[in-house]
Amino acid sequence: MSNPIGRPMKYDRILTALDNEEIYSPAAIARFARDHGFLKGDEATIRLDMQRIRIALGRLSNNRSFPDEGDGLVAVKGQKPIPGWYGSRWKRAVSPPAPLRRVAPEWDANMLLAQKGLFLLREVVTLLPLKTGQLRYRATVTEGTGISKDEALNAYVVDMEQFSKWIIHLWKGE
Repeated sequence: MSNPIGRPMKYDRILTALDNEEIYSPAAIARFARDHGFLKGDEATIRLDMQRIRIALGRLSNNRSFPDEGDGLVAVKGQKPIPGWYGSRWKRAVSPPAPLRRVAPEWDANMLLAQKGLFLLREVVTLLPLKTGQLRYRATVTEGTGISKDEALNAYVVDMEQFSKWIIHLWKGE
């Protein structure tokens, strides 16, 4: 079976070693790789490898739609602060997505809401009196819906545990 997000990234072992709560820019990750022994060779080879890491991670941040403003700023001596992102965001960018469950044809809405796991939104709405567009809109303006955009799949997914609590609360009018 093929990897749903493409081939493994060349630098994923560096990204998985990052601290989740630390903010990193592509250049900061290249320095991290150098300082923690991920890069080997003479000085010229290490400089070239650091440049390759910065370019690859800059592309990764664009391809995975990291926010332009970053999660914070990374300060480098002698330069102005630049946007950076938490290590946890970098790790999620290279980790495989959680497996999706399918909506069984024999389920009704109550059986669906009792399930656990991730489902495609377009399958979930087949059993609900709501449209996909309505739920996507709600997900953008309301916290805690359990609906999110999966960039790797280019589709909306539903975390059924969180979604079922939210939808039941909505249906009760609370």
